[in-house]
Amino acid sequence: MNEKTAVQVFSDIRILLYANKSDEALAMAESALLLFPNEAEGYFWCAESYGHKGESAKAIDYLKKACALDAYSVSYLGRLAEHYLFTGQLDLAIEYYQKSLAIEPLVWAYIGLGNAFEKKSMIPQAIGAFEKALGLGDHLPRIVARLQLLKQAYNDAPNAKSEAPIREDIVGQHDDNEPLAKRDDNEPFANKRLELANMARLEGDNAKALSLYSEYLFENPTDVLINHRVGDLYLHLKQYDRAKEYYQKTLAIDPGFFWALHNLSLVSGISGDWPQALHYYAQLCQLRPGFWDECLEDYTVQAHLGYLFLHSDALDDAKRVFEHALALSPKGWESYLGIALCLNKEGKSEAALDMAKKGLVFCKGNKELQAFIDATNMII
Repeated sequence: MNEKTAVQVFSDIRILLYANKSDEALAMAESALLLFPNEAEGYFWCAESYGHKGESAKAIDYLKKACALDAYSVSYLGRLAEHYLFTGQLDLAIEYYQKSLAIEPLVWAYIGLGNAFEKKSMIPQAIGAFEKALGLGDHLPRIVARLQLLKQAYNDAPNAKSEAPIREDIVGQHDDNEPLAKRDDNEPFANKRLELANMARLEGDNAKALSLYSEYLFENPTDVLINHRVGDLYLHLKQYDRAKEYYQKTLAIDPGFFWALHNLSLVSGISGDWPQALHYYAQLCQLRPGFWDECLEDYTVQAHLGYLFLHSDALDDAKRVFEHALALSPKGWESYLGIALCLNKEGKSEAALDMAKKGLVFCKGNKELQAFIDATNMII
């Protein structure tokens, strides 16, 4: 097949990944390798698909093959470095960030290199990498703040040479005789960042909380609770694709984190993707069969269950659950609408209209209920 066809196939894979359809993307990428066995990009997209599924080991294998075919691709080298950093293989992460930088000096590569050095407690090298990142890019306030913390830690370290300035050319070269800052485990930088993020979240400053959590996760990507918390924040902000992304990251780290499965089902439903919502629901039932009974007093869980029944055409079960949800929250517009939709499916348009109007009494100005009423009035 010609080159244009290969480009189109890889473009289709990219679209699938953006739509969080990693299984479909992986199947297409593996098929593409059969058609284009010498295309490094085929291996790259296989790696990206496995990365989306949280399978870094397989992603690394494919990225190494991509790099073997194209040793000068900054994208392939950089992504391989990221996976090595994510999996704690810090020496390899440093090696591949340095290979990327030897080809092209990029901000993200210096930041990744700085993170790898910092994780190894190679503070002078980390400072050098972050300073080079700042030299290439503007508007990096988090890196500026991080540099200040690192320099303070380095200067305050008991064995730091106060007379010795931080070397400008230290990136990638470590002198074993140089003093390294020793962190106090009782005062890790990450914990302070989390404390500030939690405070911002409680104060309703979601933008600040997300910024601080993202910075924390850059250094601690496998923290299950914080990945899930970021997903919750994006859900609250109605940024559903980002919420899905972080819930999926949560499950990639801990497949047994059942709240992430519930929230993925919830977000999929809100986005109108009910087949996907039902898929996650089935997984949740398998993982934790008693989940719904454990959450009998949780309105959000019960209302979502009602919609799952509704979209499975289990209308009696749906109405029963919606009525229970209304007992928990008489102003829950989702449940009024859910019952109205059930009645409508049963061909009881008048009863459905009455239920929606009843909901509008409790939920004045609700756009979803009003839209249902307007649409039903046009039909009756």
